[in-house]
Amino acid sequence: DLDSDEEQVARPPFGGADAEAADVASFYRNWLDFCSRKAFHHADLWNVKEAPNRQVRRAMEMENKGARKAAKKVFNQEVRQLVQFVKKRDPRVVAQQRQQMKDAAVQKQRDAHEKERRKKAEAVERQERLAASRMAEEARWAEVAAKKEERRARGEIVSEDESDESHDESEVEFVCEPCHKSFKSEKAFDQHAKSKKHLQVVAAFRRQCERELKEEAARE
Repeated sequence: DLDSDEEQVARPPFGGADAEAADVASFYRNWLDFCSRKAFHHADLWNVKEAPNRQVRRAMEMENKGARKAAKKVFNQEVRQLVQFVKKRDPRVVAQQRQQMKDAAVQKQRDAHEKERRKKAEAVERQERLAASRMAEEARWAEVAAKKEERRARGEIVSEDESDESHDESEVEFVCEPCHKSFKSEKAFDQHAKSKKHLQVVAAFRRQCERELKEEAARE
């Protein structure tokens, strides 16, 4: 009593205790997707031969078709439940699941150790970068201080709040003589020229020049 519309397909064997894990998995995967090829005519509700006419016969066939479909669904579910029941108790599957859990635990521990190692390595690298940055900053300030001393030794007036950009004379392009400051860019020089401190210095410098001119004129 098979459905002639469905092609028969060979299913993998159950295997023995020494079966490969892949073969065991294939067996259960196939049977957990089980679908019967039986026609399930025993589930028919009506004997279509007793139909008085074609219309009643067609109605009987439709109800029988629905009853067969429902019976087939129940049967498929029962087989799949049985397969699932066996799978849960199959020593081969249990052993494989235990091994997988063990491997997962080992991998988790390995990942945790690797994460901790990377964390420590990043912390060391960060500390090294900070130390290198501090050393570079100290060296820069030492160089700035040395250049200031050199300028003072040459008799130049050096302001304590002078910007770092003014210490490398080889790179200086803009100089403010009244304030004894130099700048690497025109923008920085323009900003300084508009500052209140610069304007005060320029005004004081102008008054000093006018006073010296008057004194020189008086001596003449």
